[in-house]
Amino acid sequence: MEEKQIRFLRFFLAVIFIAYIILLLYLTMCKNVVLVKFREREVSLIPFRATVGVIRYMAPLRIIENIGGNILLFVPFGFIPPIISRLKKRIILYGAIFSIAIETAQFIFALGLTDIDDVIYNTLGTAIGFLAAHLLKLKIGRELSVLKTAAAAVLICGAAGISAMAYEGLF
Repeated sequence: MEEKQIRFLRFFLAVIFIAYIILLLYLTMCKNVVLVKFREREVSLIPFRATVGVIRYMAPLRIIENIGGNILLFVPFGFIPPIISRLKKRIILYGAIFSIAIETAQFIFALGLTDIDDVIYNTLGTAIGFLAAHLLKLKIGRELSVLKTAAAAVLICGAAGISAMAYEGLF
């Protein structure tokens, strides 16, 4: 019985991860297509240059939204795969590569500022997610309990995130 629960929870979290990737791509590639239809391409390759501009010229809430949002957006990328698979060693690298791919696509399709800061913050978010998964496994130990706790955490955080995005009018 326990093995069936483990398989179900792994499958459930895998489906949630796929839905998360789709939502992540929507938020980074599709949400502003109409607004930036003929926008010029912009690239910021100097680390923290755009962040300094945001801090200098934006309201505090916008700073938190920009930096915190980029970090939080990638926490599931580092959290879910190590919980449901043996994938551990390279997940932070994969998060960085996925973030670079998104930034590159944004440049190619002129969908906003292509910014090295986003890659840094997204990679930090992946690392935080990975650390949370690692600590969860260390603290709880039993695989079924880890999966149950992770599923509950993903559902609660996902519901909060979706509610916040709906409130902001992101979909």
